[in-house]
Amino acid sequence: MKTYHKSLGVAAIFLTCSVLAGCMTSPHQLEQVGDSRSDPFFVSGFLTVPNQTVVIQARNPHTSGWTTIATTTSSNSPYLWEGVNWYSYNRSISVPNSLWSSGFGVYVTELRATVNGTPVFTFKENFSDHWEIDKPLADLWEEAGNGDGKSIYVYVSGP
Repeated sequence: MKTYHKSLGVAAIFLTCSVLAGCMTSPHQLEQVGDSRSDPFFVSGFLTVPNQTVVIQARNPHTSGWTTIATTTSSNSPYLWEGVNWYSYNRSISVPNSLWSSGFGVYVTELRATVNGTPVFTFKENFSDHWEIDKPLADLWEEAGNGDGKSIYVYVSGP
């Protein structure tokens, strides 16, 4: 009985992901994205709407508010997976030095992607390590999804 309820919960989260906005597949939670704060890295994911604006934000550690650092647009060519059209987005970003916090010998920032002001879901593990063409969405989400997490922390090893 417990497994049944857990599966329903996982399916509901992924259905919510697909209906509301989409997901950010990279980077994932606690991923090292470079050696220094000035290193650019890619933010990517999928939406269920083509040509949709994605706003990439970092939390300002001084004000706790979100600062927009880049925008991108989902593609107009879908990937069909489990009966859903998914439109990819991908953008190289650099997070300004003022949006990183230092501690434990690394620099950390909190990131999120939003669509129409709604944060998209994130992953706790590398999406591509778990993705298989015939794997059900609910199984992928259970293995690698970040629960109801709609922001992630990433880090770099030096200034």
